[in-house]
Amino acid sequence: MGTSTARKPPSGRLWRRAKTAAGRYLAAGEETVSAREVLARYVAALPPAGEEGGGLTPFRLARQAAQELGAFWEEQGGGSLAEPPGPLAALARAHSLAEAWVPEDGSLESAACRSALIRVLFRYLSRSPAAAPPPATEVVRDFLAQAVAVRLYLDLGEALEAAAGECARLEHGWRGLLRAAAGALSDPGPPPTGAWRHLAGWLWITRVLEGLKAR
Repeated sequence: MGTSTARKPPSGRLWRRAKTAAGRYLAAGEETVSAREVLARYVAALPPAGEEGGGLTPFRLARQAAQELGAFWEEQGGGSLAEPPGPLAALARAHSLAEAWVPEDGSLESAACRSALIRVLFRYLSRSPAAAPPPATEVVRDFLAQAVAVRLYLDLGEALEAAAGECARLEHGWRGLLRAAAGALSDPGPPPTGAWRHLAGWLWITRVLEGLKAR
């Protein structure tokens, strides 16, 4: 985690503070560091806008995939399948869409983005047929929260896993980080209908992610 030559993790004093916070977050008996603080320290450690890999660059693929996800959900009237959704059909559709929107290039970035997409698509596509489909903005924000949490885990996973000591504690910590990411995202008004693949959709997604820095 965070040591692959396929990508360059953050570095410096703020990065060391983020790793320390991640370790204390899941360390047995530690109650002083919250998931929100881990996220805040991680975001602070990312390079600022203007520097290589800075600003929202770490989420470049996620933003592109979010545009496709929003357009798909809107065009399909809630992502409905041609037949009643079942687990296997929903999973196959989720994998197919993720492969189409984020082609495999061997990088950790694409793997993380595809993982977040599959998790979110499967959850929504396998919902009960009787359930009212959520708006595209809700599905896209859920995906962006997943993408942020997965990216954080790629960089801080070594510290998190070493501190957790057991799968159940690690899973609990992951869910906390996911809630923290969802809570940190902004919630602007929805983009116009049919705008997901255009500038208005891109700007909406950017404003959602900018909440990470603002908060």
